[in-house]
Amino acid sequence: FNSAFFLLIAAPAGAEYTRKALLAAGVGTVAFASANAIRLSYSTVPAKDIPSMVKIIDEVLAGLEAG
Repeated sequence: FNSAFFLLIAAPAGAEYTRKALLAAGVGTVAFASANAIRLSYSTVPAKDIPSMVKIIDEVLAGLEAG
């Protein structure tokens, strides 16, 4: 599943498309096209900033799903 400071998130809209949408919203990730997912490394994100980062990711993914 997930380990350490990395998180793999499904990207139904496509890994690269999702990566670019998140980057435009200020969250950098790595696209894993073979898994149709993105990888997020949160090891350098201050603990106080994680909730806002998760909110941005949620909003972007919801927007991509809505079309």
